[in-house]
Amino acid sequence: MCGWRDADRDNRKEIGGTRRRERAAAVIRVAIVGAGIAGLGAAIALRRAGLDTVVWEREPELREVGAGLTLWPNALHALRRLGVADAVLGAGARLTSGSVHSWRGAVLVSTGLDLERLFGAPAVGIHRADLQRTLLEAAGAETVHQGAQCIGFAQAGPRVEVRFADGQTKTADVLVGADGIHSAVREAVLGVEEPRRSPWAAWRAVCSGVRPPADTNMTIGPGAHFGYLPLGNGRTYWFAVTELGLEAEALGRRFQDWPEPVTGLIRSTPASAVIHNDLIDRPPARRWGRGRVTLIGDAAHAMLPGLGQGACQALEDAVALADSLRDASDPEGGLRRYEALRMARTARIANLSHTVLTMMQWQHPAARALRALLLRAPARTTLARQAWIYGYGRALPHGPGRPAAPGDDAQC
Repeated sequence: MCGWRDADRDNRKEIGGTRRRERAAAVIRVAIVGAGIAGLGAAIALRRAGLDTVVWEREPELREVGAGLTLWPNALHALRRLGVADAVLGAGARLTSGSVHSWRGAVLVSTGLDLERLFGAPAVGIHRADLQRTLLEAAGAETVHQGAQCIGFAQAGPRVEVRFADGQTKTADVLVGADGIHSAVREAVLGVEEPRRSPWAAWRAVCSGVRPPADTNMTIGPGAHFGYLPLGNGRTYWFAVTELGLEAEALGRRFQDWPEPVTGLIRSTPASAVIHNDLIDRPPARRWGRGRVTLIGDAAHAMLPGLGQGACQALEDAVALADSLRDASDPEGGLRRYEALRMARTARIANLSHTVLTMMQWQHPAARALRALLLRAPARTTLARQAWIYGYGRALPHGPGRPAAPGDDAQC
């Protein structure tokens, strides 16, 4: 009897195979809310994966806003997957060395940043507007619809209805909230949750009136720190973190006893060019989505700038989301797979960012002495401890284009 074929079983296999082919043939339509780094990165990744993607942005035009940022090697690995790494490298400045000084001028650490050898990609300083412009060109301007403020959504079966402030509605198979820390999509998923406020404020600016530094530098003092790095094209990005309540005209006085070029960079920057905001983040969320809706970037995991990983994690999200949806048998399962891949890693990085920024703001003399001791650890030791961050995405042992499994950080 073993030579007889089971007709019922064969029919079931054929029906199952037909359904799988039908699902593969049906192109998933994805709506992304927000055209920042996370939203545009996701649009590029999803389109490269063959998904029909559109981005809805609340601003009537994409303005050149923001200051500089650092893209660490893990972000460059993601950008390579998006096909824009070379363009980003051309728009920014490679960071090949770094140093940390005390506010009295003492060198705490100075080292070359041989990140490309260690992690397979360099670090890059770039203006946020240049990065956004590069991503927009790759995503395609026709993909982005501006002046569309999302106010919520409704799910009905296999569709998501996206609602906008002007009364319009649009339908999609998947909705991705990439609309920042004050995300309307997040609020609809998780309810109203106020961001977590810190006791610190950030000051950021880009200036062209001074000679750009040769390296990236951080200067730390009691209750404050100041950093600067080159952005390319003769520009310098500087940033400071201070206590709350400081007025803009008092910023120069706050750092008046600090060494050059700290005071010179502040003097060379018009007050109108300085961006000032209180630092806020969100504790890691218990979930990112439901049904056919998920979150990405700051909408999912807004973090303090202690590690400079906000944009980097958004780009990692974009690649993981596209991989998960492309390989999924159904969109909802793909979204849950994406969340399972990303939630633990981003929570760990967000928590560590909070810890590092807290340490950088220590005021007590004993705490500052401990901080100086910690910062004097050999650079090789420090980088080895951070390999799980910077080396992520360098190697994918499970095959080209496949997302890492949960817990794979140690392998990357």
